[in-house]
Amino acid sequence: MTTSTKKIEIILRYNFKGWDEDGLPWWTATNGEYRLSYQDFLLEVEDLLNRFFVRMDRQVKGVVAYFTKEVAVLLGSLCDEINQTKEKLGEELGVRYNSE
Repeated sequence: MTTSTKKIEIILRYNFKGWDEDGLPWWTATNGEYRLSYQDFLLEVEDLLNRFFVRMDRQVKGVVAYFTKEVAVLLGSLCDEINQTKEKLGEELGVRYNSE
């Protein structure tokens, strides 16, 4: 089997043993394993980043609309920085973003 035909899989193992101040476990599933293909992992990352950036855009636009012109100009710079980060992540991870 060549590397190109081999199925690449992501395996996440967790062990969450801990209790709060009342002696209750932090998690109902204290340990386990989750497996997914590399392609499914990339789709999950893409979905997560899309949701993250859509919500961030909404919040920033809401703040820009609320504040004075001077603050809006500063927040415009923040929007530019967010877009640069989005582009960098997209290039590095091969992620396509949905626009709202």
